[in-house]
Amino acid sequence: MAKLSTSDILVSDARQAYADVLLARLGEMAPGDTRRLAAWTRAIEWYLPMSVYLARRYGGRGEPLADLTQVAAIGVDQGD
Repeated sequence: MAKLSTSDILVSDARQAYADVLLARLGEMAPGDTRRLAAWTRAIEWYLPMSVYLARRYGGRGEPLADLTQVAAIGVDQGD
């Protein structure tokens, strides 16, 4: 897994606006909407690097990094 830096996580206003719109649209979709899975997948792909960054940030505090990364990834996928 490639090491991420803070610069990898910082995003432009336009990219953040994309994420905000994506989440808003996802929230507006009915549970049975066929587009929901694609939107959910894009949201996970968008936020997964942040979860890895945060897991690494809190590593070295008594919990194995692999466990922190796994829990962070699961946290991104929660919802729906």
